[in-house]
Amino acid sequence: MRKTKCIYFLNVFFYIALIMLVMILLFPYTKFYENKSLFQSFFERVNTKTIYMEKGSTCKMNLFLVNQRVTYQSQNFRIADINQFGKISGKNTGNTMILVKTKKKTLKCRVYVIALNKGTISCKKGEQTNLKVKGTSAWVKWKSEDQSIAKVTRFGKVTGVKSGTTYVIAKVKGITLKCEIIVI
Repeated sequence: MRKTKCIYFLNVFFYIALIMLVMILLFPYTKFYENKSLFQSFFERVNTKTIYMEKGSTCKMNLFLVNQRVTYQSQNFRIADINQFGKISGKNTGNTMILVKTKKKTLKCRVYVIALNKGTISCKKGEQTNLKVKGTSAWVKWKSEDQSIAKVTRFGKVTGVKSGTTYVIAKVKGITLKCEIIVI
């Protein structure tokens, strides 16, 4: 009886050791090993890969590092510029890449600076005008604050309905852009 318990214990130990060895050998070839996002919080990273911002606005880029010197650089400072503290300023519409250089590697973040093609539109009743968001090709959600004065289609075509003033709102990736519509 005692001998069978010992053999049973050795068999269980052998199979557990065999399974662990196979897992150690095969782990580098699995998707879990290649998926760096599982371990991303322990490595150097920026708070986002893509930033959408309005022309003339600023935002802060955060870098998760411990005791390392960092330099920031914009590939096109005419579109978006960044200072030594990670504050991004949207200068003109378009997109650019922000490079965050550390001792070991370079991290990248795409910045889209967006704006409407017109700030104010004057039109007559029944007249149509197109609004566009410059700086991105992302999907835009259009809305008129008062549809009895001006209507807008899902493609940004504004039509004057009756005399008055209203705003057309464009929403892109969490950013709200407004255009004043004056119908004569």
